[in-house]
Amino acid sequence: MTPWLLYVLAVTDWAFAGYRHAAGRDGRIEKGAYYRRAVAVAVLLGHAPIAMVAGAVLILCAAGAEWSAFVAAGTAMVWVYGVYAAIVLLAFVPYLFGHLEIRTLATVSVFGPLTLLRPAVIVAGAVLATWTVREVSVAVAAALAVACHLLAEPPLARMYPLPRA
Repeated sequence: MTPWLLYVLAVTDWAFAGYRHAAGRDGRIEKGAYYRRAVAVAVLLGHAPIAMVAGAVLILCAAGAEWSAFVAAGTAMVWVYGVYAAIVLLAFVPYLFGHLEIRTLATVSVFGPLTLLRPAVIVAGAVLATWTVREVSVAVAAALAVACHLLAEPPLARMYPLPRA
């Protein structure tokens, strides 16, 4: 169950990354299709780093690492990333029935700081996983996961350049 939860959290993060990078970069009034495409592209691109980490874990297990150690580490990650994801999802509540001012307040006061905290949360999950299990194979996989997840995002950002004034 833990690997699937990590997969869902990673794909969800990539979906939000697609939206985040596309937001404010297009002058259309009706942006629904634009945002759906941005999210779909990000999710597709996000599968490459996800597959790299999954492949590394499988290789490490084939080399003698214990699967149970990765599950225990993944459980620690799920707690960190799950709490963060829950906070992000709760921040969407004002969008369901709020006025423009409330949605703007949620965007500025919640999404902005959460976006800034995202790299630290990703690192914190990996550190907690490594600390929980204390095995070299887990530390290697956690470091690879952090690197893949954070370093794979800049190409996505380049797809949606900021408009020039």
